[in-house]
Amino acid sequence: MSGWRKLEEPEYTHIWDYVYDGLGFHPSTAFSHWPGFREPTPSVTFKLSSPSVPEEEEEFYEVMWEALKSCSPPGKEIYSLDWHHECFTYDPHAFPPPPQELQFTRGLYPNGDYGITLSHDLNWGVLGHPWEFTICIFGQPLLNVIEKNPPKLFRHIIRRDGWGTTS
Repeated sequence: MSGWRKLEEPEYTHIWDYVYDGLGFHPSTAFSHWPGFREPTPSVTFKLSSPSVPEEEEEFYEVMWEALKSCSPPGKEIYSLDWHHECFTYDPHAFPPPPQELQFTRGLYPNGDYGITLSHDLNWGVLGHPWEFTICIFGQPLLNVIEKNPPKLFRHIIRRDGWGTTS
């Protein structure tokens, strides 16, 4: 797909090493092992409704596309990671938002697998957990944008900076 670049070695291993070591990624379906990441500071983790409402999911992609463009300078690629699948980088300024069913969705929404989107400098990102059914937004640049225009899916905050909340 135009505008996308498949991650190859050694970059592929380098970025996954960061996910496992830097973000403490430990995949598990067991409730006692959640969250599946060491959620960075600052971060906000949202509980998603299950099943999701198609209109809200569509709005989520629209909001997130604009947020990613806002936080990423033109010419800088974003990592789009999908656990145990091909992974990619892309520049969101290089093309219009793709339809949901294309690769863009891989790193954002936990639709049956972990979805991970990371900035080129690893300072902000999105961590989607498929069994906890959560999305963690981390890094001040992305949080600032999301707080101004949150998608409807982000109604219920369950953690801030990795700690539980009652809000």
